[in-house]
Amino acid sequence: MMRRQIGRLQRKLDRATGRGRPVILMYHRVAELAEDPWALAVSPANFAAQIEMLAASRRVVPLQNVLDAPDKPGQVAITFDDGYREIGQAVAPLLARHDCPATVFLTTGMVGSTREFWWDELSHLLLEVGVDRDLSYAVAGLRQSIGPNTGRSERLRLHRNAWAALRSLSPESRRAELAELARTLGISLAARETHRVMSPDEVVALAGSPLTVGAHTVSHPLLPALDRADQAREIEQSARACEEWTGERPTTFAYPYGAFDSTSVELVRAAGFASAVTVNDGVVTARSDPLRLPRLAVTDCSADELERALP
Repeated sequence: MMRRQIGRLQRKLDRATGRGRPVILMYHRVAELAEDPWALAVSPANFAAQIEMLAASRRVVPLQNVLDAPDKPGQVAITFDDGYREIGQAVAPLLARHDCPATVFLTTGMVGSTREFWWDELSHLLLEVGVDRDLSYAVAGLRQSIGPNTGRSERLRLHRNAWAALRSLSPESRRAELAELARTLGISLAARETHRVMSPDEVVALAGSPLTVGAHTVSHPLLPALDRADQAREIEQSARACEEWTGERPTTFAYPYGAFDSTSVELVRAAGFASAVTVNDGVVTARSDPLRLPRLAVTDCSADELERALP
């Protein structure tokens, strides 16, 4: 206990003397999930404790503040990717209680969808659903088999291989592949309540909350795999959708999967975004490119563990 108190005191002293570097935190989900193969979810209990810690020991500020004053110690910006429903329903009120602003990056083509994000569908089909007989299936030309005796480690391998094969497909092709896999397994792809994305009305209702809306493309594609015209369409149309729902043109953007090339950056700049975030680890400095900002991914850890991990 004494060691923990000394460590906490030292971290507070570091921040007071300028050694707490500004950082952007990356969240995706605040939920208890049956399967979370990419470790994207933080439990509601851990998230509440993390926010309480951040509000007490750091300066939680809007994303733009970190860019405007990158040498100011102790600053933290909070971001959420994708736009899951719980961000508006449960997260926004918690942030409001602690006076913590944040940014939610919306995959606009999924807002109001009756389907789940494709990676959630894939996880459901290959990791969560029981199989009562041996089945052979193909995903994006990749032939695989699954059965009642397929162990967890093998299921994880099948999932990883299918995920890699599906990621670079067009949204239409990917949806068709997953629909066929669901038919083979006899599973419905109607969105589960636990995995729904915000509706347009729920996005509109964010007005006055601590959450600012940013853009995250229309269909969450691997941008470098697209030609210039398709990249431009994904970036610009997502900005327009956000503006239609909020009445304001978004100024922040998040690259899907954190993937971008020089064309992506050029098009994000041309669309008028002041900043764009990646998934690259790091702190924000005066030398950081505002269109290639690093973030720290937050895992389902305790508040003390997160505090120790902060720079």
